[in-house]
Amino acid sequence: MKLVTLQGLHLTGSSYKGKHPLVLLAYLAIEGPTERRALSELFWPDARDPLNSLSAALTRLRKHAPGFIEADEVRVWTTIRCDVHDLQEALESDDADRVLGLHERGFLDGVFESDWGVGLEGWVLAQRDLLGEQVRRCVLRVAESEAALGRFGVAASYAEAAFSLVASGCEPEELARLFVLLRADDRALAAQVKDEAAGFGIALELRADEARGRLQRLLIGRESERQQLLSLREGEWAWVRSGPGLGKTTLLRSLPGVFLTGRAGLPYATLEPLIKSVLHEGEAGILQHLRGLDRVCLIDNWERMDAESQHVVRKLRGLGSRLRLVISSRLPPVVLPDVSLELGRISRVALARYEGAWEETQGLPGFVNAFLRKQPLFRVLEDRLEALSEPVRRVYLALGLLEHADLVLVRQALGLSASEMAAGVDDLLAMGLIEPSGQVRLRQATLTYLEAHPTILGPLALTLARFLEPLQAFDLYRLSRGFWGADDEEKVQDAYVAYALELLRRGFPQRAAGVLREAPASRGVTLLMGKAFEKAGQYQEAFEVTRELSESAEVLSLRATLFERLGRPEDAREAAERALFGSTETRAESCMTLGRLHLSQGEFVKAGQLFKQAARLWRALGRQTSWAEALNNEAVALSKQGKDAQGAFEKVLEAVGDNLALQALVKLNLGREFESQGKVLKAVEAYEAAIPLAETAGAIDVATRLWNNLGVCFESSDVSKAVHAYRQALKFAQQSGEKRTIGMVLANLAALELNYEAWQEAMYLLDAAGHAELIEVFWQNLPENHVFLTYTELNV
Repeated sequence: MKLVTLQGLHLTGSSYKGKHPLVLLAYLAIEGPTERRALSELFWPDARDPLNSLSAALTRLRKHAPGFIEADEVRVWTTIRCDVHDLQEALESDDADRVLGLHERGFLDGVFESDWGVGLEGWVLAQRDLLGEQVRRCVLRVAESEAALGRFGVAASYAEAAFSLVASGCEPEELARLFVLLRADDRALAAQVKDEAAGFGIALELRADEARGRLQRLLIGRESERQQLLSLREGEWAWVRSGPGLGKTTLLRSLPGVFLTGRAGLPYATLEPLIKSVLHEGEAGILQHLRGLDRVCLIDNWERMDAESQHVVRKLRGLGSRLRLVISSRLPPVVLPDVSLELGRISRVALARYEGAWEETQGLPGFVNAFLRKQPLFRVLEDRLEALSEPVRRVYLALGLLEHADLVLVRQALGLSASEMAAGVDDLLAMGLIEPSGQVRLRQATLTYLEAHPTILGPLALTLARFLEPLQAFDLYRLSRGFWGADDEEKVQDAYVAYALELLRRGFPQRAAGVLREAPASRGVTLLMGKAFEKAGQYQEAFEVTRELSESAEVLSLRATLFERLGRPEDAREAAERALFGSTETRAESCMTLGRLHLSQGEFVKAGQLFKQAARLWRALGRQTSWAEALNNEAVALSKQGKDAQGAFEKVLEAVGDNLALQALVKLNLGREFESQGKVLKAVEAYEAAIPLAETAGAIDVATRLWNNLGVCFESSDVSKAVHAYRQALKFAQQSGEKRTIGMVLANLAALELNYEAWQEAMYLLDAAGHAELIEVFWQNLPENHVFLTYTELNV
């Protein structure tokens, strides 16, 4: 025999229809043992003898439900099974289909008698609302679980069922949840839910794909914790602690049971779904009611609970109960739990089967879910940052801008006190967003977020840059362009110059020139830009950039180099000799230029002496790169004298360090040395190894000669490769604007293609540039049948 209350009111296996006694039986089945006087006053408040009326009702119940009514002198109780008990079991196991089947019509729906008092009617309505709310929450929870697995159609059907359970309207937060579930499957009901939310002042707007992305939460790496919570025995409590964003709520929502969100407001606002029927009885009645409940209760966010609910829970722990209670919080336990869990990041091992998940997310749950759903991580970060106070948010973003975190620098730059900074760091550590060192765990997502918010990025980058050394400040000044003030100009120039010098040291002259174009204009910036273009082999560009600079030893030494490269040897010699009276640096540069001039005239011994002198000057200045370049030129002079220079070039290769342009240059000259020894294959190997170095570094003149020399090496074995190499050389030569190199490559290509007219044009170009010695080399083997001589050379 069973008492049915959710689909009408009747006893299975019995034809008895007495409403009042059956409602009394329902009350006893749900509320448990109750005092006779309380029952009589609740059910027969207007009777002359309420206790007599109770006795009469109990007699009828004993007749129609024999063996199920128990009583003593004070209390009455029943052992009959009620369908509400079945519903509670289905709710705790999250069996949504069974829940909906049992709760088809609602508690005592359509059952009413006019002589019911206010108290009894209130109890029925409160019980109806409580069960309806529990059913709705269970169905919503299951719907979200289905959506997390991508079953959006099933999830939306559950959402429609949950909405149909509501007689007097949903809570605002439930409307938002329902809307996302319905929108994910494009259900028409979403529009009605949206309108109802608007009545609460809540604007709901979401595309279907956005809704699906939001719903697909995956519970990864929490299997052990979930199993511990599922294994709680009757009366055991668990405390789940973590910082925000580390998965407390997701873990609790994955568990069967009554889910309660910690919320402030009216007294007992958090526990209200559990105690609605006994709210009027005060603390003692609430405690008695809770002690008698045998179910799982999940309280999310202890610190957000109203004080009265917290107080009752504390007292309940001391008194003991049948409840299995799971509480989540950012705080350490405030009651003694049987199980205490501390949630951190998801482990690398747990993410091992998801390629790239650990590297991209560092195991932060919300970011893991977004990564696996292929959603932008910076969107998740945006939500996390909105939960922070403005000072803490600025601390995090400032740390994210720094390649290497510096807590002291950030505190000083943001003008925070030590205690403010410490509190901010504690908040960020609790959320798992930073390492103890302050290093941001999701730096790429942080930078992406900042790029999307330029009005945050610019001022913050500028604030930090002002506290850094020039080289370290460069990236931040670059990010804050448009926010520089007049007071920043000098420091910005220093930062750009420092960065360009570092690029030049590492062998990236073309990039250095490009960087300097962005800097605020000054004589120093312009001169360095000209030097960068010169190192890149863009001689005409260097000349144009520095044309307006007034003469000085530095400017003269640069112009001497450019004149020499552009085929104006006399102008080059005059400028270099005048620059010899300048600083040690300009003297060294002038020696290099004069050495190259002597080298081009065949005066190899004098050239070698000048390069040796330049090497000594560069070394005295501590300029490793320039010193290595001078050593290279000295080795070239030795080779031109007919001496074995292979060893010299190999020593220079050791000296150039990480400078790609110089590495390419030395390999070029080493390859030419192999050619002179008849080791063509070794020469090709050296040239091919050097080409990517030169092209990466933007060393145009070196790349030109490498391709040219490679073309010469291929002429006897593969003409098509030779033609390709010459055309590549010509492309780079035309970028540099150096007439000597353009003429040389054009002559070689014309010779290979037996194009005498093109060859003559190349000779005219070389003659106009004053390179008679090179013309002589080409003319010395020009027989009647126009079989030409191609030419390779070393580079200085």
